[in-house]
Amino acid sequence: MAYYDGVPLLSVDEKEPTEVKSLPPQQQPFHGALAVPDYVLDFTKEVEGYRQYLYDPPEAGTDRAIGYGHTMKDPANWAVYEKRTDDTGKEIGGISKEEAETLLRQDLKAAYKRASIGVEKIYDPKGLKTKTGGTKTWENLPEHYKWALTDYAFNVKKNKKGKGGVEAYPKFTKALISYAQTGQQADLDKARAEYKRNYTPDDGIRMPLPRNKEYYKTFLQ
Repeated sequence: MAYYDGVPLLSVDEKEPTEVKSLPPQQQPFHGALAVPDYVLDFTKEVEGYRQYLYDPPEAGTDRAIGYGHTMKDPANWAVYEKRTDDTGKEIGGISKEEAETLLRQDLKAAYKRASIGVEKIYDPKGLKTKTGGTKTWENLPEHYKWALTDYAFNVKKNKKGKGGVEAYPKFTKALISYAQTGQQADLDKARAEYKRNYTPDDGIRMPLPRNKEYYKTFLQ
């Protein structure tokens, strides 16, 4: 599921906002010439699956979703995207795959921004370095590893401690970043071990879920 905390998620016929006044500058939606790599888009589409109509994912609480895991928080938009029929009995509503992909690209760009903020918080928890330009940890990462961490921001909701995305898994995040910086096999092994250690579906049985397996093949092999 894609979570965009504090930012109103958009329906497909709305323009992306240039600013969300209730949010501080570092949490504003990402704008710019960020291109989502094809392999990242394909991976996310495969593991999320396409839903033409609104559905109720169990992990999303009261939120509903559509397309490739795009959450829709505003009930006022729900009726438009419900599965329904017209006077002739033809099914209408929902969104096309093309519209769903547009929303997915938007959500991944937003997750990219959240991941960058999360990484800086891990390496600068008190925000002391942020005042002078940040740690530059994210800025110096190769793009492949930025997108590996972006998937955490896209998929991992907040835990009981209020930590979501990369902040929910600091040991994995640090190990992966260390490998990206040093190329040491020991760092990659640690990242892999941390990732496997956190295979825990809702029923509490530790096992590789399909999404976990695909993530591992895409980003950790």
